[in-house]
Amino acid sequence: MNIEEFRDYCLSLPGVTEKMPFPTVNDPYSRDVLCFYAGPKWFCYVNIEVFDRCCVKSTPEDAEELRARYDGIRPAWHMRSSLLACYRRDARTSVCGTMSISTKMCPMMSSAS
Repeated sequence: MNIEEFRDYCLSLPGVTEKMPFPTVNDPYSRDVLCFYAGPKWFCYVNIEVFDRCCVKSTPEDAEELRARYDGIRPAWHMRSSLLACYRRDARTSVCGTMSISTKMCPMMSSAS
């Protein structure tokens, strides 16, 4: 899965929009972060240049279950453990299959599905 396929998948979810929220920060990695939103809340972000991982919101229980099921899913090192970080391409594919878990965190998406 490449960044275009991942972006297309995220934008195919009900009510999803995208935004690059950090265009003026000094850190080059952060400038290239694309966030996906359901209403005003983000549910997923990814660096569009490196595409080395994606972070997806989740409940702590679902995050624990997914980490146990998939080797490529790890806690996001700089976020709360209720977020997933995906480091491998096959793990990102798994996250697409379980992205609906993230919509539980976003009331607008939950009511749209």
